[in-house]
Amino acid sequence: MPSAKPTGAGRGARTLTSDQKNYLRAREAQATQLKENGKTDMAGEIMANVRNLRSGKAAFPAYVNNPNFTPKTKRASSKKRQGHAERVNPSWAREALRMAGGDRKSAFSRYIQLHHRATGQLAPEINARDLAAFYGS
Repeated sequence: MPSAKPTGAGRGARTLTSDQKNYLRAREAQATQLKENGKTDMAGEIMANVRNLRSGKAAFPAYVNNPNFTPKTKRASSKKRQGHAERVNPSWAREALRMAGGDRKSAFSRYIQLHHRATGQLAPEINARDLAAFYGS
């Protein structure tokens, strides 16, 4: 079990675990580093947060002193989402590529322009991946 000792004296002394103490030390070191780099505003905010944590006015983050905490991470995607070539208007796509001089990246902008002229809508209901899938097929 982590060691816990009261900090401060008198009423309202807060008992901190070793994990919480380590967290506070790391935040103080971060504030010192920021102050040395000339970012005194950020350093002041961090030190104010440290004081609030020590006094009990603020709560520690969930990962401090919680062995069951696992941070949320993004799942590694095995493959990128494939575009849907069937969504693309073929005549507009060919015209957009011609207008862009063969540059496929700028052809999407031209496709949006053609779509707007024809329908009056700015959003073409496809994205660049869909157009790339059309050109790739």
